Amino acid sequence: MLASLEDAPRPACHDSGGAPAGHITLGGRKFDVVLAALLPPAAQADALCRFEIDGVQLAIRPDRAPGQPEDRARDIAARLTARELQVAVLVAQGYATKNIAYQMKISEWTVGTYIRRLFAKLGCDSRAAMVYHCAPLIEANAHLARRCNGRAG
Repeated sequence: MLASLEDAPRPACHDSGGAPAGHITLGGRKFDVVLAALLPPAAQADALCRFEIDGVQLAIRPDRAPGQPEDRARDIAARLTARELQVAVLVAQGYATKNIAYQMKISEWTVGTYIRRLFAKLGCDSRAAMVYHCAPLIEANAHLARRCNGRAG
């Protein structure tokens, strides 16, 4: 099934803060049409394709609708390794780098590396933002949180 560009909304040429200029649906799956220039560097990798309409550069990326936590969780899970997810869970529980290193039996330097990779993959620059982005995945995998704390799940 092909989407027609004529059916796509015309993008507004103003700073939308990265908000979608429109949406398209292909095969039952929703995608955002966004102004390519407004995508943060970390989100550039999410763009499935880029194109131009009337001199405006656009990109298509998977829908980021807040009402779909299971889809967001699946999207995040596809980008993160199991160890990165484990670090994200421990950060969400309020553990400091030193405590995470002790829990996971790795060095503090390695924990810092995992956190930097998480920041890069999620397009954020703080632990709070990382937890916010990972919340749907952490909620969907509550058993990981129990296992990270040494309790049986």
